[in-house]
Amino acid sequence: MEFGIPRGTKTKIDYVIPTYNSASLLDECLTAIEKYGNPKGIIIIDNFSTDKTIEIAKGHACKVIQTNATLGECRLIGIENTGNEWVAFVDSDVLINESWKNIFNYVNIKTVGAIQADPKDIGKNSSSFNCNKPYNLKKYQRGFTGATLIKRAIIQDADIKDCQAFEDWFLTQHIIKKGHSWLVVPIVVDHYSSEGGSYYKKRMWHSASLKNYYKSKKINFFAFAYLFLRYFLWYLKIGDFKSAFYFSMGLIKSEYFEMKR
Repeated sequence: MEFGIPRGTKTKIDYVIPTYNSASLLDECLTAIEKYGNPKGIIIIDNFSTDKTIEIAKGHACKVIQTNATLGECRLIGIENTGNEWVAFVDSDVLINESWKNIFNYVNIKTVGAIQADPKDIGKNSSSFNCNKPYNLKKYQRGFTGATLIKRAIIQDADIKDCQAFEDWFLTQHIIKKGHSWLVVPIVVDHYSSEGGSYYKKRMWHSASLKNYYKSKKINFFAFAYLFLRYFLWYLKIGDFKSAFYFSMGLIKSEYFEMKR
């Protein structure tokens, strides 16, 4: 695999960050982007936060757009407000670091549509991708939009407006279907997962979302079964039995379980 940009090249890009009551880590997230991300601009897509999220964002001169749209549509709104070839999605609970600068070494690979860093859950000492060298995701695999460069033009027509969860899976499939690759690279970023009740309720929400997508025929049975088993077995593998339990409960509940995000 050949890389198209020499190490150290300055590539200014826009950053898109969805937020909802994200004040606890947002200042550190934005400071890290300013220090290591070489941003042209930072766009906050906020779901009417009631904490100091907006105050923090404005303190960093971010462009703030407030909407109650789904998470998937929020990402598209962010894309619409950028003009660069490459845009970065960074979640408000992710901190990039100096190694992030190396992600720009991959942007001139012609077939690449997304370049994803490897998120490590702080406090849980686990990484979802265990990336030691660059590799492409395959069909049905799920990328992570918490710290990822994406080619803007490729995803403008992505069918994710109705996605409040797993929008990153649909983006991954959209990019692969268009003949581009979703490249995972050995650049580790810190992901601060929420703790307590909301952490486990999110597991139930994720599986309920999968059930809802299957019932509405947005995904087929194979995709539904693959994604459910992928995450259920992962929780068992790392010994997170409480997450496995809540993830199962999302399928059992008769009504769709939703969380504001």
